[in-house]
Parts: sequence; structure tokens; C-alpha cells
Amino acid sequence: MGRLSRILVVCAAAFFARSAHASEATLIADTHVSSAQPTVNAGGLSNLTVGGGYTTLLQFDLGLLPAGTTSAQVSRAILRLYVNRLDTAGLVSLQPVTSAWQESSVTYATIPTLGTAVQTVNVTQAEAYLAIDVTSLVQGWIASPTTNNGFALTAATASLQLDSKENDLTAHPAVLDIGLVSQGPTGATGATGSAGPAGSPGVAGPAGVAGAPGPAGPQGVAGAKGATGATGATGAVGLTGPPGLSIGTLPYQGTYSSTANYAANDIVSYQNSSYISLIASNHGNTPAFSPAQWGILALGAVGATGPTGSTGPAGQQGPPGFGVAGTPGTTGPQGPTGPQGLPGLNYQGAYASTTNYTLGDVVLWQGTTYASLHTANHGNTPDQSPNDWGFLSERGPTGSPGAIGAVGPTGPQGLPGSVGPPGERGDQGLQGIAGQAGAQGIPGTPGPQGLSGPMGPQGVPGPAGLSWQGPYRSATNYAIADGVLYNGQAYVSLIASNHGNTPDQSPTAWSLFAASGSPGATGAQGSTGPQGSIGPQGLPGPQGIAGATGATGPQGPAVVTYTGNYASTTNYALNDAVSFGGSTYVSLTAANHGNTPGLSPASWAVLAAQGLTGATGAAGAPGATGATGAQGVQGPQGPQGPPVTFAGAWLTTVNYPVGSAVSYLGSSYIALAANTGRPPDVSPASWSLLAQAGAAGAQGPQGLQGFNGPQGLPGATGPYGPAGPTGAGATIAIGTVTTSAPGSQASVTNTGTPTAAVLNFTLPQGAPGTNGTGSGGTQTLSGIPFVSILHSVSFNTKFYALNGPNAALNEDATAITWVPGACTASRLTAYSQQANTITITLRTGATPTSLTDSTLVCSVSSNSSCVSTSSIPIAAGSFVDLSITGANGTNAAVWTALECD
Repeated sequence: MGRLSRILVVCAAAFFARSAHASEATLIADTHVSSAQPTVNAGGLSNLTVGGGYTTLLQFDLGLLPAGTTSAQVSRAILRLYVNRLDTAGLVSLQPVTSAWQESSVTYATIPTLGTAVQTVNVTQAEAYLAIDVTSLVQGWIASPTTNNGFALTAATASLQLDSKENDLTAHPAVLDIGLVSQGPTGATGATGSAGPAGSPGVAGPAGVAGAPGPAGPQGVAGAKGATGATGATGAVGLTGPPGLSIGTLPYQGTYSSTANYAANDIVSYQNSSYISLIASNHGNTPAFSPAQWGILALGAVGATGPTGSTGPAGQQGPPGFGVAGTPGTTGPQGPTGPQGLPGLNYQGAYASTTNYTLGDVVLWQGTTYASLHTANHGNTPDQSPNDWGFLSERGPTGSPGAIGAVGPTGPQGLPGSVGPPGERGDQGLQGIAGQAGAQGIPGTPGPQGLSGPMGPQGVPGPAGLSWQGPYRSATNYAIADGVLYNGQAYVSLIASNHGNTPDQSPTAWSLFAASGSPGATGAQGSTGPQGSIGPQGLPGPQGIAGATGATGPQGPAVVTYTGNYASTTNYALNDAVSFGGSTYVSLTAANHGNTPGLSPASWAVLAAQGLTGATGAAGAPGATGATGAQGVQGPQGPQGPPVTFAGAWLTTVNYPVGSAVSYLGSSYIALAANTGRPPDVSPASWSLLAQAGAAGAQGPQGLQGFNGPQGLPGATGPYGPAGPTGAGATIAIGTVTTSAPGSQASVTNTGTPTAAVLNFTLPQGAPGTNGTGSGGTQTLSGIPFVSILHSVSFNTKFYALNGPNAALNEDATAITWVPGACTASRLTAYSQQANTITITLRTGATPTSLTDSTLVCSVSSNSSCVSTSSIPIAAGSFVDLSITGANGTNAAVWTALECD
């Protein structure tokens, strides 16, 4: 095929190519219902629970799809859910909802009817996205809109929580991505030009060396014929365009540069396609967005090649090819060969498990194409081996064939150009940072065939060989010809020292060479025609009349303007981009004010989802021991105290006499008065601190933030690794406690180690005290033990018992403590591991239904403690509990203690 023939074929493919784009449906309702609470509506909660008697309901509005969208145009629909918590791994089923429901009123008692499960997925990881293919359901909804009642998620053994659209903490509501394909209109056929004068015959070139025949590939299975797309309306005849170009004088200017001033008919490459300048002094007009200044010659997206048929018998001579008008120009000197271009892919037909594939081999498997990611790729099924095969494209519907143009006489045979030596292979890219199992990045596909003229003056050297660097990282400084993967597409660096330029927003720094569009379907295998004999040399064809210029295309997408972090007080314009909650969003409307990005799908669309958190940094080394303080001045001699007796760890049931020493929460205390059930750390009238627990070691440095990986289809989840060893904490034990002579110095010595201390105490003996007088007293039990109670706290429960682990969302009998004996509540203490700052309030009342807040109120932040003191009389037979508010949805430990004397 001649050069002009190849250009016409590419142009025809560009006119009849099917375009593909994605649309996102609007989440209008999400909630869950529980069989344990059949009358409770949970439409306003920020989490959706699946399993354990819970069923989650989701519904999307498809009204944002383009008008007239048909079910046949839906190439794929993916439901993406964020698992923020996983209590039990297992299978989750997706069922269609077959009757109407409302988020604000639905309960388990009024749950809508559900259809048979259409998908089942295995959930094994929290804080990760879950992707479910719902293409067939969405196609059915478009065909019959009244059947769109949404999805239901159920589980028999699994138990997990998903983000709802009301979740402000992690802000990952459910997303329904819908991929669409559409058929563009066919342009009018230009008039046939009149015959030109015959050109003089060219000099016959020497015969090229025949290449060795490649091995025959396996016979591919014929793919099913896709549905034929509807033919678009015929466009109106455009205005007359500029004069046609001679193939020998095409002024190819290389990759488009925004700083260059192009003349009429200059040809450039931009984002994997070729364009021709329609005007003179063409400066600063981006080709893909300036249809009045640039006309497209060849689109870069090429469908997958069908399998090779078997060779037939020899046939007749085929029709002559297109000729080039006019007398050939003088042949210029041979220019130097440019360096090796970007690497291409080698299509091998249908995948065969017995074939040993090499790097860059492309195969067809179940209607989808995959590229081999390494050599010696043998026996790895493409859709189950993301480390061995990269996803390239899905099977799309078959486009309508274009009209066949008239065949002109054969032009003179030109001199063949010499074949340049192959370029050197680029250096091996650096190993990327390992992430969780996900979809393999898409390998680069070759760019369009450059326009090749006859041997002329020396051309501009081509780009350097590609050096693949893996996923794009904003912190990396890229060199020229470095290749990266960004948002599912491949780009090549156009400049040296390329740092901080986002590939899809920096056309002067990056060029797209592999888009993520959907190719057309593989056609059915046709029979090979007979081999024809070589016909005579044809005469040059006539000069054709220039065809009419087509109508100006629609306005391309606007440039996105990044404005920094989202602020609720800012009035954003259309296409303004912001950062919010770790993700990036783009404004869909003008005068966009006060609409939170994660909660306003009609006002904001996700550009880039939040990446996974990087690995935790290693723990820091313990700090150096501080210098010993100066010796204090000796105090006056105290009175003779009672002998000290070490009684071991403190227990609530033991009656400790004066002088008893105990260990409690890592510290040591001595009894100042006989007591039972009084915690040493909150009873200063009964206990005195002997030795304080050592402080925790310094926290290690924060690990580096991981880079965002590209969004891909979820890969298979690997097994969990073995749990790491638990670090041992420091311990303190009491050794010996002895008395010394009155007036001597008290001392403490450590006979253990810094991490396992054994403390020996020597206390001076005091003078004997006088005998006390008085009558024996009686002890009244209030029913509230003076010990620390542990609760697991979240916003799912509000009321907590004082003497046990019971908790409830509503103030019922399970969370209320009865006080049989009167006492006075004087001190409320708490320690919290809740991520949010919480408020703890003591509530009292004469009956279980009349409890009210008291003045014992304590607010505490994460990993700290609080103390509240007051004097609250509690009558015998009263009821008390604790109210805890402000917690988030993740259960965390909170210890509380109430002193009631």
C-alpha cells in the first residue's frame, strides 16, 4: 500500500471511529434496615451495614446520561463501594430491588421486594474500594426506566460497613460509573477531480532484501459479531477547504509546541494524533481544542487486530492504487536515520496457554485484549494474572463500514527509502513503590504512523527511546522520553527536568501515547483471497479537485483550573478544581457556593480519588536518660509511722489496713487509712503515691505518605500476612519494704532493669501515735463499685452502665445502674481512646424513666484523661447511668470511674 493510500485509510478510520466516554450516575438514596430493629429508619446515618441481619439499599438517578441514550450504548457499568470497616470477611450478594422505597421512611418491616442475586463478591479487606459489575442491570433500567429501584446488598456470614453519602469523616459514598459508546455522523464525499497530465515514469529502485517469514500463529476463535450501531445523520456539505497537498511536500513539524508559529498546511503530532494547520500564523491554538485552526489527519486510537486467517491459493491481480498528481520532484540526499521511536506492541492473536509469550506481546482473551508485561510469560491466564498481563481494551460494538472511494490509476513507482537501524533499547525503569493488590497498569501502545515523504532534505531527529517509569509521581523529576501511567492512560515526557507537571494538564511537558478508549469489536474471520499476479506499472493519476471543508466541530472540553483546598466561603466557577478529603474534584456549575464536594454530585465530580495511606514508619529509638537532679534539702523528721506491708496488686475486695503498700496501673501506693474498694489513683485521702509509673517512650517518626496509584479494576486480594510480634511494655514490681530509724532518709533502689524495674523501699519509722477513741461505725453499700469500668464507645450507643459493660442507643434498663444505698457523688474521672473529643455526663433519677443530667460533666480528647468534681446527693433506691456524646462511628475504649461516698 502506498503512502497516500495509508493516509486515506487512517483518515477514513478517523471519520468512522466510535467515540467512548464515561458518565457517573447520581446517588439519590442509601440506607440500611435491620431485622433486630424492624421499625427503625436509618436513612441519616453515615455508615451502611451489610450482614448480621442488616440489608443495605442503594438507588441512583440515571437522568444525567445524554438524552436518547440506549441500552446498547452502555459498554460497562461498575458499582464502586468503600469498605471502611470489616468485622468478618466473606461473600456479599448484590440483588436488584424490584419495588419502590424511600430513604427517609424505609424500615425492615417495610423493606421493598428483592430479586435474585446477580453478583457475589468476596470481601477480604477494610479501608479499600469494592468494585461490582452491574452492566446488565443498568442496561435493563435504561430500556425500562420504571424498573430502576436500585440495588440491595446482603451477606450470610460476612459483616462490614460502607460509607454512605452522609459520611463526612472519610467521604467515600457509593459511585456508579457508566461507560458509553456513540456513533458519529458520516461526512459528505468530495467530488472526483479531473484527470491531470501524465507524469514521467520514475527510476526503478533496487529490490529490497526479503525478510524471513515469521512463525504462523495459532488459529483464533472467531469472535461473536457485535450489534451494529445506528447510522448517524449525514452532515451538511462544508465550505471549500484549502488546496490539497502533494504527498512529496508535506511540511511535518514534529510534536506540537504552544510557542511555535505554524504556517498553513504544517502538520504536527499531538496526543497520539496528527493534525494539519488550516491557517497561517497559527500560534497558541491547541490542536485538539481548536477545530477552526487545525484539521485532524489521523486519530491515535486503533482497534485490536483480528486473528490471522489461513493462506489461500494464488489469485488475480488486485485493482491499481491511488496515484500522486504532478511530476515527481528532484530526489534529495538521504537524511540521517532518527533514533528509535516509542516501543510498539506485537499482536499474537487469541491467547493460547501453551504459547511462551514475550514482553509486549498482545493477545485476545474472552473479547478483551491484554499486553504481556515480561518475557517467558507461559501458562498465565490474562484476566487472572495482573502481574503477568496488562489490560488494554474491552470488546466494543462493531461500527458501521464507510463508503469505498473510487480507485484511480496507479502512479509511478517511487524510489524505496533505506531502512534505518533499530534504536537502542531504553534503560530499565526504577522499581515502583509496592501497593496493595490492584489492576495492572496499561502498557504503552504505539503512536500513529508518521507521514513519510520521498527522500528529501535531512529531517528533525525523532524522540529518544521510551524509558518506562511506572505510575506518575509528582515528586519525581522526569527526563525527556520517560514514560508514565496516569489516570489509566500512558504519557511520554517532552522536556528534560520535568517536575510537578500533571500529565493530563501539561501538553507542553507531556504527550499522550496510549489512551484508555474502547476499541471496536474484533470482526469475524474472513476467508483469504487468492494471490494475484503482479500487474503492469500504472500511469500517474490526475490531480484531484480539493474537497469541501467540513463544518466546524463542537467546542472541546474546557481547561480545568486548580484553586487549592476547598473553602465553603468561596464562589467557584465552572471547571474550577479543588482538593477535599484527600481527593480532587472539578466544579460542574458556575457560581458554585457552599456545596460540599463529597456530598454534592450535581455540583462536583471526582477527578482523582484519595490514594491508599503509606506504610507506618519505624518506631523511633528511645530518648536518652535525663541527668540526675540535684539532692534536695532534707525535710524535718516526720512522726513515727506504722510498719509498711507490701500486699501485692490492688484488689477491690480487700480491706487494706494503714501502711499497706500496693501496685496499681504501674505505680505504687501506701494506705493512709483503712479502706476497701477505693482506687489508689483517685482516692488521695486513703492512699499516697510511693513510686510513679515510668513515662512511655518517644513515638517514632511518621512514615512517608504513599503515592496515589492509578484507578484500576480491583485485582484479587492476596492472603493476609502473619501478625507481627507484640511489643513488650515496661513493668514495675515492688521488691522489699523495710523501716529505718526515726529521722533517717527515705530511699528507693531499683534491683531490676530499666524495662523490668524491681523497687525496694526504705521508710523512716515514725513516733507511735495516741490511741483513738470513739464508737464503731457502720458501712452502707451504694451499689456503685469504686473501680474503673471499660466501655467500647461509638455513636451507635449513647448510654452506658456504671458497673458493667452494658450500653444502649436509647436509655433502657440494660444501661441503668440501681443504687440501693444513699451516697454523694463527688468525683467523675475518665480516660479515652476515642478519636473524637467526647463529653461524659452523670445522669440521676428516682425512677428508670426520669433520669436527668447532673453537674458532674467531663470532656476528654483522644488518649488523655479528664476529672470533674461536684457534690451530687444520690438517694437510696435511685438510678444512675452515664451519657457519652460526640463519638465517631468506630468503637474505641473509654474507661470511667465514679466516686460516691
